[in-house]
Amino acid sequence: MPKILKSSDLAQVLSVSESTLFRMRKDPSFPKPKQIHKRCVGWLDKDIEKWLEQCPAA
Repeated sequence: MPKILKSSDLAQVLSVSESTLFRMRKDPSFPKPKQIHKRCVGWLDKDIEKWLEQCPAA
């Protein structure tokens, strides 16, 4: 079963601030969040894993 990551959890996984995560969302290659509630979104862990695999190593 896929796990849903809220923005604070995803920022921690990616080792970035939530402000940086907000900027990263503007990149078309970044996975689109899923609507959880009216004012809450989250990302599927499998979407993030796939995106990380496609990112070039820094």
